[in-house]
Amino acid sequence: MGDSISAYQDCQPDATVQYHSHSGALGAAELDEYLSQCSIRVGVHTGKLIANDYFYEKPDVQLRKPKEADKHSELEIYEQSSGFSEPDHGQALAKNRLEYHQLTSRILVGDGNYTSLAPGHKFEIQQHPNASVNQLHTVLELQQKGTQTQVLVHGESNDEGTNFETNFVAVLSEQTIRPAPKPKPVALPQTATVVGPDGESYYIDKMGRVKVRFHWDRQCEENECSCWIRVSESYAGSDHGSQFPPLINDSVIVSFIHGDPDRPIITGRVYDGNQTPPIKPDQMVRNVIQTPYGHQVLIDDKNACISLTTAGGDQLLMTDGWKEDGNMVRLTSSDGHAFSAGEGDNLKGITLVTKAGHTVSMIDDPSPKISVVDKGEQLKIDLDCDGKSITIDNADSGSVNIQCSNGKIVISGKTVEINGQSGIDMTSNSHISMSAGTIQIKGDQKVEIEGGMELKAKAGTNFKAESGATMSIEGGATTKVQGGALTEVKGALVKIN
Repeated sequence: MGDSISAYQDCQPDATVQYHSHSGALGAAELDEYLSQCSIRVGVHTGKLIANDYFYEKPDVQLRKPKEADKHSELEIYEQSSGFSEPDHGQALAKNRLEYHQLTSRILVGDGNYTSLAPGHKFEIQQHPNASVNQLHTVLELQQKGTQTQVLVHGESNDEGTNFETNFVAVLSEQTIRPAPKPKPVALPQTATVVGPDGESYYIDKMGRVKVRFHWDRQCEENECSCWIRVSESYAGSDHGSQFPPLINDSVIVSFIHGDPDRPIITGRVYDGNQTPPIKPDQMVRNVIQTPYGHQVLIDDKNACISLTTAGGDQLLMTDGWKEDGNMVRLTSSDGHAFSAGEGDNLKGITLVTKAGHTVSMIDDPSPKISVVDKGEQLKIDLDCDGKSITIDNADSGSVNIQCSNGKIVISGKTVEINGQSGIDMTSNSHISMSAGTIQIKGDQKVEIEGGMELKAKAGTNFKAESGATMSIEGGATTKVQGGALTEVKGALVKIN
């Protein structure tokens, strides 16, 4: 047998046989071998076959390959997942499969006592009344039967006790004999262990594939047990998707595409006695994604929250429906800095807290305000949005400084009030100016106005200095009272010394 007609040899010892129309059992005395029955059977078979497949390492390569016969091309067979990864292989496969389907479109069926027939060998029929039978054929199927009714004694013969019959199916010798496609055994899902080099946690290639050791494998090298196996992910695409490659020693479920043992794919991961879940039985209603390095995404339905935590301790917490904090988002660094935003009984706004305890709050309700408070609550700045006021409070013994080195400080309002419990000091290296429609300076006990070199008081029209009891005008050396037109000194008693 071979995969080309050139491999088919002639029947031996005689490749030619005569056809005789009579039939019946043949005795050993009959020296001539012949065929007593011959008939041609013709059927309508497919005239076109398309073999197709998909190779994930070269997804853009078109593997679909058609092959057509001389007739009946409208009767098409389409075979998907034919088991090839190269276009040339697919073309040859389509040709072979079509030749198999075409093989029995014309067959020759016969019987006789011809003993030279052998499967895969050629013979020629002669003297058949149908000229199309008198051609060279290749044996496709063969059944032979011989009988001997009794044991012969040496030197004796029994022509009536020995018979030979043959039944055959043959095709034209120019047809290539192709065997029926043999289906691969169907592989069912099974578990395996991810393997890799000693001392490594990950062992994956550029396509995210891993190698495994099946539990039945007795000859496995620890890191070379299988081909590279693709891993099913929840989301995958060009430069996007999710990827959680199995680690060495993880237990996985291996399935097989179309049940083909040569096309494994990891479709799941499972825990076992050594690889236990991070969520314990007493922590149910919690879902977690946790890496071996400690990064964690926790979805907690019991406490209505989602948290993202790094191995170093940084955390993003999102809560939903807690009465105290309501719907809240809290970002906390590993060293204690925190940002909170929420809507609940305790918090209706945004709060920033440093590691040392300093706080900035922006509150919406019940009283909208913005506050900056130091860790000891001694220094406070409050912006009361409803009361439209700004309060700067230093409860300690320190001071509150407002400084502008080169510009100007403006304090403006309908009414400006400056109040000092012990005193108010106003100092300028140059001058101090006060200007208003009316300026009133009042001291409950005493008012002192002093000029280091000169004190000058001037009124555009009238100048009046008045005392309830005594008024003294005194000059250390000279006192001068002068009027440009008239000077009047008047009293019940005037004393000039």
